[in-house]
Amino acid sequence: MAESVLSDGTIRRLVESGRIVIKPFDPELIQPASIDLRLGDSFRVFHNHRAEAIDLRAGPPAGLTEEVVVGADDGFVIHPGEFCLGRTDEWVELPDDVVARIEGKALALDTEVPTPAGWTTMGEIEPGDEVLGPDGEPLEVVAATGVMHGRPCREVVFSDGTSVVADISHQWEVLPGRRVVTTAELERSAAFVNPFGGYDDQNGSGTVTALAIAEVRPVETVPVRCIEVASARGVYLVTRAFVPTHNSSLGRLGLIVHATAGFIDPGWKGTLTLELNNLTRVPIKLYPGLLIAQLSFMALDRPAEKPYGSPELKSHYQGQVAATESRYMR
Repeated sequence: MAESVLSDGTIRRLVESGRIVIKPFDPELIQPASIDLRLGDSFRVFHNHRAEAIDLRAGPPAGLTEEVVVGADDGFVIHPGEFCLGRTDEWVELPDDVVARIEGKALALDTEVPTPAGWTTMGEIEPGDEVLGPDGEPLEVVAATGVMHGRPCREVVFSDGTSVVADISHQWEVLPGRRVVTTAELERSAAFVNPFGGYDDQNGSGTVTALAIAEVRPVETVPVRCIEVASARGVYLVTRAFVPTHNSSLGRLGLIVHATAGFIDPGWKGTLTLELNNLTRVPIKLYPGLLIAQLSFMALDRPAEKPYGSPELKSHYQGQVAATESRYMR
């Protein structure tokens, strides 16, 4: 079990010392508790007509996927509802006492969300629904992720007793200056959050209040989820205190990005294969070099006895370079 998320300074020091390898490495991409990753040039598309079904007893059928390599200026189009595999541009190597994972930005499923029609929860929202923006006006939900498990979570407690459980990469809009920070960054700051941007939902008085962050504390991981709203500012309201919170940064404009594995095991060497899913109604064109995801790192309580790549583990994906199809073994 991972015990602590590595901070920006620790990530930088471990990369500079060679304990963590990231190639190419750009220190400008380091965030408070993660590093941004760029999209590579290798994609793997599915030819669903070639198989009646995927029988996991028999293993993945041959010829179900095909690699597509694109040039820097050509781009790759992922169509509405389409699922494909991509890869990171970065080659990553981990020591035997560090794990990593591709992070999203998500809230606990039971987080209350105000809507024009009343109250709902993060777990119930679907694309096409409406939530409230910081001015109290309706915003359409244009995309929503599936439920995500195993993400490091924190409980953010505000000065009025309101609390929200979010993963460490979830973003918040804080005062002064309407800065956007992550949950991990809130742990190390004394930021203030304006809960409703000058609009009081109870009586329309327009009262502006500011909630202090009373505490940010580690909690057990819970199922989480993220939505994308139709707003350039990317802010919507949650909880009965109307706390403004941020959706994904790429938005991801309806592009949902996951890693094909949960934790990236200690001892890993290779590029990272990504699951890409277009939830919008229009095609999305992707280009190599696009900032596509964030990678966070966690320290183990002790080095792994059998790191990934150990001969007895028969690690199927060690050293992968291209977007790699399933090597599932039953």
